[in-house]
Amino acid sequence: EDPEFATLTYGADQKTFHRTKRIFELKSSVQEGNFYRKTYVRSWDTINQFFGHHHAIVNVYPKHILFDDAAPVESSTWGIPYFVK
Repeated sequence: EDPEFATLTYGADQKTFHRTKRIFELKSSVQEGNFYRKTYVRSWDTINQFFGHHHAIVNVYPKHILFDDAAPVESSTWGIPYFVK
């Protein structure tokens, strides 16, 4: 029921390691049976990217694993490659 800790890390490449991490904000949470469908948002005015091949990584952690050392660890991670021209 609580919002998760959701982040996007982007901009890193194999040569420069210029990376940025941003936190998403919870926009909506709808209960569907025993689960919740949640929508997170984040907007940017500009993104300064270096030319080349990069990866974006989305990490999602339930807040209880960050604040309760007895809680079981769980997370979800997605990686997305992209290219900047």
